[in-house]
Amino acid sequence: MSVFSKDLTFWSNNLGEDVTLMLCFTPPGPDLFVKQFPVAWKVTTLSATGGSTLDATFTSQLGFCMPQIGGNSKIVSASNYMAINVGQITTLNLNTAVNPPVYHFTAPVPSPASKAIQAVNNAGHPVAIALGFINDMGTNDETMNPVLTWKNVGQGMTVTGEFTPVLRAYVTLNYQASEILKGELRNTKPIWEANLASLGPKTKIRIVKDADGAFSAHMGSANLKDGAPLLKTLEAPSDWKTRVYKAELAFSSPKIVMRTAKAIGEHLFAKSYIVKFIYKEGATEAKIELTLPPNTSCQQAERDMISAIESEPLALKHVQIKGHGGEVMMSSEGSFNFWHDINPASVAWYKAGKGNAITRSAIADTARNGVDEDEYEDESEVDEVDLEVGKASNLLSPPETVNGKGSLSRKSSRATLTN
Repeated sequence: MSVFSKDLTFWSNNLGEDVTLMLCFTPPGPDLFVKQFPVAWKVTTLSATGGSTLDATFTSQLGFCMPQIGGNSKIVSASNYMAINVGQITTLNLNTAVNPPVYHFTAPVPSPASKAIQAVNNAGHPVAIALGFINDMGTNDETMNPVLTWKNVGQGMTVTGEFTPVLRAYVTLNYQASEILKGELRNTKPIWEANLASLGPKTKIRIVKDADGAFSAHMGSANLKDGAPLLKTLEAPSDWKTRVYKAELAFSSPKIVMRTAKAIGEHLFAKSYIVKFIYKEGATEAKIELTLPPNTSCQQAERDMISAIESEPLALKHVQIKGHGGEVMMSSEGSFNFWHDINPASVAWYKAGKGNAITRSAIADTARNGVDEDEYEDESEVDEVDLEVGKASNLLSPPETVNGKGSLSRKSSRATLTN
């Protein structure tokens, strides 16, 4: 597998208050915050006035290291490390023939875990082992960046990492660079996240303060004027947080709901979807909502959903998709959000670009008088379809439409107020 690098620039201008920005990797997996703990990769303070920037470079060359951890749970240094590739395993040994004794990793060899990297502790006592990546390998600027840590690996024990470079950005958290993060992070919503493998070589992310006082991050917003609202018009924005794919899932037994839903969610999270799972205890039905990453249509989200189900043997046999739909956020002003349903029978279902424009006066008219359903009936016609896993081919090509096109249905608009 070829090594790639991603250069990221987080920037702000006249935020109005000093804000701490923290970056960390949180790859999906059952051991996160249980056996393995993420590390604060980059931390900086964005200034209340003027401009601030944080530059960060990720390289996909992975490595294991033995971190030196201070009393404040901060990694003092990466100590000894070894580059490793997917499908390889290395062993940590302690050479007591020298004084002082020296820890070292052996040269990697092929591992039975073909899709993971592994490290075995053979030091004779419990140690901490960290997984990270190596920038500028083979140069005078070579650096090891620990991003995941196993704090107490027993003698003879093996740590296994299936690292997906999912990077998250948080604000106002009280962490320092290289500090090992606590489980409380699971209850905090990031302002930005992405699978770095899906980004271009260089990405700029602007941090802004919204009208409601909350902070948000926006890719490709370098042309915004200071103090200008992010949604100047009410045209459906193209940023990835405004389109949602929804599906209703049926399970053969309530006992398998949480286990299979978690496995499905991890597959989708690794593809940069934000996953929301809605479930009532004891039920055999549940809902899942996917916030779409950039350049992704609802149709592609459905394909990825089916792929996630088919990749899990238990889900493949015991889970069905009963229904599906989508939404696009047409506007967001303060705490008021206006949404449009995306009809699976419309062309918009297959497109990832901007949707139809809607004016402020239209919103006002709708609020006062309701919606004229006859005027805004969807132009396309399609039979109702129940989608079963493994029988999705009938939804993988554009539907027949009237006059060669489909459209969003105004009658299925909704407005929400957020706190």
